[in-house]
Amino acid sequence: MSLPASRILVVEDVVENRDLLRRRLRRMQSTDTAEAADGLETLRRIRDEPFDLVLLDVMLPELYGIELLRTLRDGGRLGKMRW
Repeated sequence: MSLPASRILVVEDVVENRDLLRRRLRRMQSTDTAEAADGLETLRRIRDEPFDLVLLDVMLPELYGIELLRTLRDGGRLGKMRW
């Protein structure tokens, strides 16, 4: 199975989990991946770079995943979200 060409951000604070996700994506022929280890780094990357998909851990240091999503939504970076 291969994915269509897309830019993917993998957000995970546990190095081993982040590495596992990136390796699986590579096996699925998705080579344009980036990574972030905490909520603030994720926020900076999303503001500076376009991504088609973000694989987001909820329990992150610095800024939890749900708070990160609210910040992006309130800043107009996401469409209307339902919780």
